[in-house]
Amino acid sequence: MKKLITLYFAFFSAITTAQEMKCEGLKEISAPNPTYPLPEQVREYLPGTSYMHIFVEGYVVVEFTVEKSGHINDLKVVESENKPNRDKAKISFDWFLEKSVVPVVSKWQFEPLVQPCTHRQKSSYFLSPNE
Repeated sequence: MKKLITLYFAFFSAITTAQEMKCEGLKEISAPNPTYPLPEQVREYLPGTSYMHIFVEGYVVVEFTVEKSGHINDLKVVESENKPNRDKAKISFDWFLEKSVVPVVSKWQFEPLVQPCTHRQKSSYFLSPNE
């Protein structure tokens, strides 16, 4: 099963980019990219289907305050889109991608700052063209 999940992740590409950088000179200490949601994060989306049959594309834009200490505070999702790539009309995928983005970004840390600032980050998920 672990091999299948690894193979499944290989079909997805994820890009994380700065959207609206209001923090000048912001330097990452620890800011790993969020990955595609794991089965244990999205169990509520699985009734009647298999994790291997869920193909959700989209993006998540989060906004947060970087405190003087470099830690994240006031993290919120300001925009997102979760579109199933396959016909799953009876299942709503609202908050599907956010399940992995929010916990990862909330742990990010930056070098200390002179004063707190607000930052936006966008994580995009799409199927690779060689699927």
